[in-house]
Amino acid sequence: QLVENTLRKLLHTLGKGQLNNSFLEEIDQAIINGHPNSDLYLLFLSCTINYFVLIKQYEKGNTLASIASSLLTIKSNFMVQALHFQTLAKLHYEQNNEPECKVNLIKLKNILIEGQPRFNQFQLNSMNMLGGLGQLNEIGSYSEIIPKSYTTKNHIISYFVAIITNCINNGDYSLGLKAIKEFRLRYPDDKKSELEQSEASLKVISGDFKESNHPDILFKHYVKACLFLSTGEIEAARNQVNILFSEIKSQNHYFIGNFP
Repeated sequence: QLVENTLRKLLHTLGKGQLNNSFLEEIDQAIINGHPNSDLYLLFLSCTINYFVLIKQYEKGNTLASIASSLLTIKSNFMVQALHFQTLAKLHYEQNNEPECKVNLIKLKNILIEGQPRFNQFQLNSMNMLGGLGQLNEIGSYSEIIPKSYTTKNHIISYFVAIITNCINNGDYSLGLKAIKEFRLRYPDDKKSELEQSEASLKVISGDFKESNHPDILFKHYVKACLFLSTGEIEAARNQVNILFSEIKSQNHYFIGNFP
């Protein structure tokens, strides 16, 4: 049937984020056709919403979210319910709708039981969204002790990323730097440029504006800008940011930062 075939294509292309007009037409037709198995149809809708999030067609995602929510019941398969709530949380997260994102993360947390299929992945995805909001402790899905069920390196790295991102967003530089230190002790050979940027951001948040403590040339400009802002020298800070952006453009760098 059309829904099954389209779902297979969705799962195959979900990671690519490539807009294909003929495929979108097929998706539209599959939505209209529906399916007698409500769990399968809800699974298809969640995957389709994820696809629309990936290609930033949020209005279509919002429309499907309303349809899916009207079909979901407590009798729906656990995995279908969990994926539905996670998908809606991601949809709202990407649209900066923090309240609705948290509502769906709470619904997800309320049905998760440790040991269930994909429990770790659902929990880590929740942690990463909450970390992005700087509110990892808000709904009790975070423990300072790595859960014993996190047995793979990918799980543990995702755990650290969530904590460090959360600390950058809520200003808890002490815990963030502690987490980075613990990560490096655990994985001394794992060199991550993102980790260096996170460490530099946390140092700036702590008030460390010494250029010598920031080896990356781009962060030296960033630190100067922050120092000028801290002393009220707005124009000097703006000039420093302009220099930074010129460096990024000329060297084709990727840089994470928030500027005035």
